[in-house]
Amino acid sequence: MVWVYLRKETDYSNKAMQKAFQFVLKEASNQHSLRRVIVPVTKEETALGEFLEAVGFSKAGTQREAVYLHGAYHDVDFYVSSIGAQ
Repeated sequence: MVWVYLRKETDYSNKAMQKAFQFVLKEASNQHSLRRVIVPVTKEETALGEFLEAVGFSKAGTQREAVYLHGAYHDVDFYVSSIGAQ
């Protein structure tokens, strides 16, 4: 499982950032036998979800009320990528 956070939301749509992220995943798979990556995304992180889809991830499902934040439970979407398939 990988947590992804870019400080500036506009960076998620930046093509150079997307290519850099793909490069990091490829290098991790080459050096550490990494084959599948799962990234959790809350409903408020729409830019992150779009970023992940742009770099080859697909939405695998949603875990209902998985995170307790600010006094309420929130759903979490999970995005998955098989590194060897990219």
